[in-house]
Formats: sequence, structure tokens, C-alpha cells
Amino acid sequence: MYKIWKNLLFIFGLAITLQSEAQTDLRSDSFDVLHYDIQLVIRKFQLKQIGGTTSIAIVSKQNNLTQLRFDLIGLQISSIRQNSIPCLFSHIQGSILVNLSQSLSIGDTTIIDIAYSGQPITDSRWGGFYFNGNYAYNMGVGMGSNPPTFGRCWFPCVDNFTERATYDFRITTDSGFAVACGGILQSQTSMGDSIVWHWKLHQTIPTYLASVAVGKYSFVKYTYQGLQSSYPVWLAAIPGDTARLKQSFAKLNAALQCFESKFGPYLFDRVGYAAVPFNAGAMEHAANIAYPIYAIDGTSANETLMAHELAHNWFGNLVTCSSAQDMWLNEGWASYCEALFLECAYGKDAYYENIRNKCNEVNLNAARSDGAWSPVSGVSFENTYGRHVYTKGALVVHNLRETMGDSAFFAACRSYLNSNLFLDVNSETLKNEFQKFTSHSLHSFFETMVYDSGQVAVLPKIINYSQPNDVGDESYSIKLFEVGKFKTNNLAIKHAILNIHYRDSIRNILLPLINGASDVVGNISGNIFMNPILAITVNYQSGMALASNYERKVIKTTGSGIAFNNTLFSINPRAIIDSAVVTVSHHWVPTLNLTELNENGIRINTDRFWRVDLFATPSTEIWGFFNYDGSATAFLDNTFLKNLITEDSIVLLYRPLGGKWQVHTAHTFQPGPSKTDKTGRFWVDRISAGEYTFGIRDASVVGLSELGKQTKNAFNFYVYPNPSNGIFNIHASVKLKNAHLIVYDKNGKAVCETQVNGIEAEVSCKQLKKGVYFITISMDNQVASSKLIIE
Repeated sequence: MYKIWKNLLFIFGLAITLQSEAQTDLRSDSFDVLHYDIQLVIRKFQLKQIGGTTSIAIVSKQNNLTQLRFDLIGLQISSIRQNSIPCLFSHIQGSILVNLSQSLSIGDTTIIDIAYSGQPITDSRWGGFYFNGNYAYNMGVGMGSNPPTFGRCWFPCVDNFTERATYDFRITTDSGFAVACGGILQSQTSMGDSIVWHWKLHQTIPTYLASVAVGKYSFVKYTYQGLQSSYPVWLAAIPGDTARLKQSFAKLNAALQCFESKFGPYLFDRVGYAAVPFNAGAMEHAANIAYPIYAIDGTSANETLMAHELAHNWFGNLVTCSSAQDMWLNEGWASYCEALFLECAYGKDAYYENIRNKCNEVNLNAARSDGAWSPVSGVSFENTYGRHVYTKGALVVHNLRETMGDSAFFAACRSYLNSNLFLDVNSETLKNEFQKFTSHSLHSFFETMVYDSGQVAVLPKIINYSQPNDVGDESYSIKLFEVGKFKTNNLAIKHAILNIHYRDSIRNILLPLINGASDVVGNISGNIFMNPILAITVNYQSGMALASNYERKVIKTTGSGIAFNNTLFSINPRAIIDSAVVTVSHHWVPTLNLTELNENGIRINTDRFWRVDLFATPSTEIWGFFNYDGSATAFLDNTFLKNLITEDSIVLLYRPLGGKWQVHTAHTFQPGPSKTDKTGRFWVDRISAGEYTFGIRDASVVGLSELGKQTKNAFNFYVYPNPSNGIFNIHASVKLKNAHLIVYDKNGKAVCETQVNGIEAEVSCKQLKKGVYFITISMDNQVASSKLIIE
């Protein structure tokens, strides 16, 4: 009876503990885990079971410590002992509450032995423990589990990002199989028809980085002379895959040299990869990366995956994010290191190509796949491993490097890592450390790039030159005014990255003029000692804004189908004298000068536009192709073409640099298979420098300068209440029938549309933020307008 009552108390106590720790794991306040000794039998794969004992060494951080809580999910516990003395325990909802047989005081250490067995689970989305043919292995993250650390699926532990410990792995398996774990192999002992493999990891890691992989492995081994010391490299694969493995890992040493030179020495016991039959990526287990067999194909096609996982041994393994909300500190940096590896192995052009690819991926797919635009820090649980974390996070790192310059940036990287060795960090930790290495305030950079959900674009508004004042003075002053925009809210930014180039001769060579960062967007001037020929442009490749992509090609011959893939543009050079430089930037934000349109009745695309800079002789002829796609899966012009009835109303708009928007006419219009599928292109016969975007002829649209004034049409209306909370009424002077109502923001973007009927009609635009808006109502080719204030 006493024992039953005690167990009921444990259960009640566990429920209270789980509730109090639902938001924050407070166990580190009472004890620290020092070491895990995982002793498991993994045999007879057809049963898909494991069993054994994990011994957990802990040290108390409080007096009279009588209970401990550990995590274990999907497996059954047979006994728990403290220093060989049985303990009472309960195991509910993946949590183990242990009543210590001997209480502890501050500084006391003890060993908890937990015997368990069963069939380990896999996560609903990604990760867990797998049996597949002749392989048994874990993937340490459970992407659908909260927390996503998933050591608890195969051994009892304190499963979070902050609790670190050293490890022994003693794995028993059948003869003919080999075991790869983190650390250094200590011994392999044959016991009849089984083998005990003992691995030891001396560095402290969180539980999700602990690993085991069992297979009929052969090891490819060598020693690498690192920056600080030599260390072993062991790559595990079945014998039939080792030849392809060596070929696919041909650049592993180059990656090691690259990351050590940039970030500091590799500090784990060995470099390890174990091939596993996993079809959805890899896992950065410390010193024993789980690497998919499909990527070992004898080619270099997947070497950025190899580099990504290796980079985690600095970003993620050596220094770990404190919580899943700052996962970009792990995954964003490792994704950036894909580009850095390409730079080291193949040169700067390969680096920028990878960055451009990432920029395109973010703007095309991040909001769609993650549900909305998001900051990289403070992400929701559902998007812990989303595109914002990985790909936008990489772009943030790229911009940080361009802002600080290479010398300061990599010095800051080394200091950040060295100051936080085997610790957990957050975004503020990184910001504060990097601030020590630059005179530019990083506050606005982090507010814009890290903590804001928007995609930043830096758009050149005015470029002018001042001519020499005196004879013999060869100094020309260039003034650039830059306007920052967000993809999501179009607010001005406080941070701009500037890199201006000019053309020095007829051979169209671009040379750097001004490089640097400005914390306040405004007028930047500099001097050159050569007459700038034809044009000066902003180089979006260096210091690329998140919502702008850039591509430049030197064209020397005629041809067809030259693609600027990451700016969604292509050309056919028809006549080239000497050479031409075509620079295209694609911006995923509204254009500037929305009101400067030389024709009314056109709605301008507020989602994206192109800027083309052409350095060429006057006789150069280059065809350019601008594609629109409003199909359901494109995520390009879906919003802009949402209510389109026929593509005959689509027009191509052009603005010469410094001029007004106008309807472009010297082109061939090529709609898709039908004029209602919302796909097609404009084929411009001779591309000119300037900006391009799409428009729609729409009778309901008038110039913004006219909005807010009552039109002299067959009807008018007024709005009440005004100011409004987003739900308002309109009262028309005539009975409306299927009238089209559109609400525009101050930039001319349609933000709410509906159909209205009758003299009185209620309109709901609850999504509108505070500000001033304009309303148009169109019916029977008549348009009326009014102003709306949202409070």
C-alpha cells in the first residue's frame, strides 16, 4: 500500500513538473549531466528492437536534491538504480521521474543506471531511429517533435540544446557488422557470434548530436594535418560504395582547410561520416555525420551537402543555439558555408552563383513553404527547419560579411567561436561579439536583417555626376541616393550596403569605385580620376539585399537563349561590336516612382520589377525576354494577375533611368497557350538600359495624384465611419450593381478588393494596418474615389 501511494505521489509530482517546465527546461538549475555511458545491444534487425543500459553521471547544483527528471520516449524501462541501489520511478509521456535512493548536496556526483528496451520510434516528419535492411542508425533531430532534440528516442537523457556531456558508446552487434559512433574507437571485442564496439567522445555535446550507425561497414581512413594538430578522418560505407565515396569526398580536405582557415581549428576527436539509407538529407552528429547513400554517387554533385554538415562542427556542434527559435545560428550559418566552400574550392564566381541561387529560392518559396514571411530569429516551432532559417539565414550571413569586410568578419567569426566553445548562444550573443570588430553599428543591421520579417531591397533612385571645376582637374564626384524597401511592408530601412562600379573603357570592364556600409541611407559621394563612360551602377552582387537578385554577363558573340536564371530574364544578342556587359537586377518589391506614369488607367505590378544596365556601343542589338506567370503554382505574378480576365490587358512598362514610366511598344507580345492561363512573355526587340515591369489596363485605376479627389463622373460616394477600424460602409449617389471596389495603400498597391451592390454596402478590410488609404469604385466605365483612414 505504501509503495502504491508513493508511486501515485510520483505521478502527481511528474505532472506538476511537466506543467511547470512546459516553456523552459529548468533542470539545469538543479543538476548537470557530466557523462553518458550508452551500452546497447543492436542485433537481429528484423525485430527492430534495441535494449541495454545507459549510465548517467550527474553533479548536483542544489542541496537536498531528491528527484531527477530524464527524457525517454517510445521505450520501456525495466529498472533504475543509483550507485547500484534500486530507485522508485515513474515513466509518463516520455518523462522519467526518479526518486533518488540517496539525496545529494551541492557538488555531489552520482551514477544513475537506467535499463530499458523496445522498438525505437521515428518522428512524424523527420528523424528518429531507423532500421532499414542491413542498417540501424539514428538521426538526432525530430522535426515534428517539441523540443526537436531527439536523443530521447534511443537513450534516456536530458534532451535539450543546452545540456552538454561527454560520451562512451558500447554497442553490441552481430558478427559481420561494424559500428560507427562519435569520437574515437577504443576497442572492438569479439564475443562468440557478436562484437562489442567501444567508442569514446571527449568533447561535450547536446544529446541530439550523439549518434550510432550499424551496418556492414568498411572504413576509409587517413590522417589530416589540421591547423592546430593532426586528427583522423574515418568514412564508413559498405565495401561496394567505398570507391564512389572517395570520389564524392574528393574535396573534403579542401573543405577542412577552408573552414579551419576562416573559423579556427577543428576541435572534435575525428572527422567522421557514416553512409546510411536515408532519403531526406543528412545529420550533423558530432564526429560521425549520418550521410545519405544517394549522395555517394562518385560525382561532386552533392559536395555542398558534405560541406554543410562539416560546417556544423563549428556552427551548431562547437557552438549551439540555445533554443530552436535561433536555429539560424546552426542551419543558416552551415548553409552559408556551402557558398564559402565553393569560394575556397572554385573561386568567387562560384560563391556568388550559390548566393544568387539562395536569394532566388527565398523570394520564390520561403513565404509559400513557411506560410508567411518570417524573421530568421524567433521563428515559430513549425518553421524551425524552414527555408527562412536555412536559406534566408545564409543570406543574412552573406550580408554581414559584405557589411564588415572580410578581415573584420572572419576575425569576428573566430572570436565568436573561441569565446563560446562548447556553449549555447543566441542572436544577441553573435551581434555583441561581431560588434567588437566593426565601427559600424550592427544594431540597425540586426533589426533589419535578423529580427524583421521583411525582405530588404536597396533601390537606386538618383545617380548624378559633378563635372570638374578647373581645367586639369580630373576628379568627378558621384552621388548616390538609395532607398530601402521591405517586401512585406515597404518601410524605409536604416541599413544600406553600397558597392558602386564604373566602366573604364570601351571593353566594358567594371572597376570598384566605392565599397562600404552606411547605417543611414542617404547621399554617398566619392571621387574617381577618370571620366566615367556611359553609366554608373549599383552592384547588387556584393552586399546583395535580400529582395534583390543580380546577374552580370559579358557578351562577345551573337546567339540565342542566354539565360539570367536568377533574375528570371533571358536575352538573344543579335549584333555585337567588340563586347557588351549586360547587368540585370530583379527586385521582389514595388518599383519606385509608382505615381510617375504617363498614362492613366494602368495598374502597375507592385510585386516585382527589373533593372537593366547595358554597357555597349550604340550599334549593339540585344533582344530581351520578360516572362509573366500568374499560374497557381508559380508564386511570381499570382497576386498581380489574380483577377485578370484576359491577357490582352497586360502591358509591358518601361522607365529610362531617371524618367517616367511609360507603356513599352517596341516588342512582340507572346501569350501562353491561351489568353486566360496567365502565362506568357514580352519579347523586346532591342533592350535598353532602364527599368521594366508589367501593368494591367484597368478602368478602375487612376493616377495616385488624383486619388482622394472626388471625380466628375455619373456617381459619387462617401465612406463612414471614417476613420474606421477596417470595417466601414459606403453610401453611393446611385444604386451600384456589381461595382468593383479597390482599396489602395499610399504606394498604389491594391490591398483590398470586393464587389459592392446597392446604395448602401458594408465593406470588410480588417487586415489593413493604421494609415491613409484611397478607395476607387468603378461601374459602367465610370470611376469615383475617396479617402479612407484606418485607426
